[in-house]
Amino acid sequence: FPVTIPKDCIWWGADYEQEELRALAEVSGEPAFVEAFANGEDPHMATARKIWGDKATPKHRKYAKTTNYALSYGGNEFTIANKLGIPVEQARKILKDYERGTPVLTQWKNRQMQFGRMYGYVSNIFGVYRKLYYHYRSGKKYADYADRTCLNHPIQSIGGVLSQFYRDWE
Repeated sequence: FPVTIPKDCIWWGADYEQEELRALAEVSGEPAFVEAFANGEDPHMATARKIWGDKATPKHRKYAKTTNYALSYGGNEFTIANKLGIPVEQARKILKDYERGTPVLTQWKNRQMQFGRMYGYVSNIFGVYRKLYYHYRSGKKYADYADRTCLNHPIQSIGGVLSQFYRDWE
């Protein structure tokens, strides 16, 4: 639909390229991401090389990209299998290889879930927090949701804070 911009206004937009992965690099400190962004490299191929070494192919990059974003959104092997159209067992192997190739990220994930279970909340780098305690008291389905939230909230909520900051910035 057409947008009419008043003459005394400026229209601008921003594309926060790979915002979730940049947030994941910041909060986890995973060298595969940190180094890739610092060197202007493709973070998905950098992740693929961490997992499969010099044998990494465009297919491996696709697997790494899907896994990178699945984890950013709190996904698991079922998410990866669904997105890639592969059997769950193959996705499970990709995830195990991914965790072996990104040990710092894997440690961060484990700490996040442990913290959420222990204290009943998680927060992002800006201090925006989300309560979880009621999810852990409500059975496995809700506990799994809370675990995904432990990973998702610190990453996804950064985008909301930054968007609000840029919107209010004059």
